[in-house]
Amino acid sequence: MDGDHHHLENADLVLQNSCWYTIHASIRGSNLASLPEPIRRASVDMMVSCFAIAVNVGALVVPHPFFFK
Repeated sequence: MDGDHHHLENADLVLQNSCWYTIHASIRGSNLASLPEPIRRASVDMMVSCFAIAVNVGALVVPHPFFFK
């Protein structure tokens, strides 16, 4: 769901095909454990948009671990 050719804006492309899908949540540029609230909030928003598209197409979501320093 992040950057360049891996980013889905909506479910239209996926809905054109009758397949089972698994969507990998963002792995770059986000951190749900971030201490600065704006970064954490943006990361949560990215995850929410990923799950919203997944719900529209009946896909599973693979969340990736985040880190706390």
